[in-house]
Amino acid sequence: MNNISGLVKIDADKAQDSIAQLSDLMRYAVYETNKQFVPIKEEIEFMANYVELMRLRLNERTKIVTTFNVNRNINVAPLLFISLIENAFKHGISSNKDSYVGIELLSDEEGIYFRCDNTNYPKDDKNRSGSGIGINNMLRRLEILYPDSYEYNHSVQTAKYNGIDIYHAEIILHI
Repeated sequence: MNNISGLVKIDADKAQDSIAQLSDLMRYAVYETNKQFVPIKEEIEFMANYVELMRLRLNERTKIVTTFNVNRNINVAPLLFISLIENAFKHGISSNKDSYVGIELLSDEEGIYFRCDNTNYPKDDKNRSGSGIGINNMLRRLEILYPDSYEYNHSVQTAKYNGIDIYHAEIILHI
């Protein structure tokens, strides 16, 4: 909201578009997340809107790359991937250093592949922002909704983006 508020004075049309995106996010969160599964295309639209709103607060030192290439009409649990995307923006963006977020969602006949990479700027022990339960909740949901049919992998890859470590996370759903 603060980003959109500041944008009103600079670019009213862009602010209006951002308000529409925020409205879409809120509508999806209220009405679609009570369902066990949603069409993957709706989930992609939610993720794309979220990323676009996050772009509002970023500077020219941040590169964001998204690829959504799903050619199947399948359903997935709503907001399944959002914890990884939120964490990418929370732990992967620096205001004064080069930053990168890469998000990819692909499908093939074997299932769905989701990847989220970001520059790794871990918070220090004194920073208590956030509750830290997003990944745990995501893993619990994967286990309940996709037992024995998912893979979750994560790692830190040393100096993969302009000499900066990259946090890599992926979810593979065999559906």
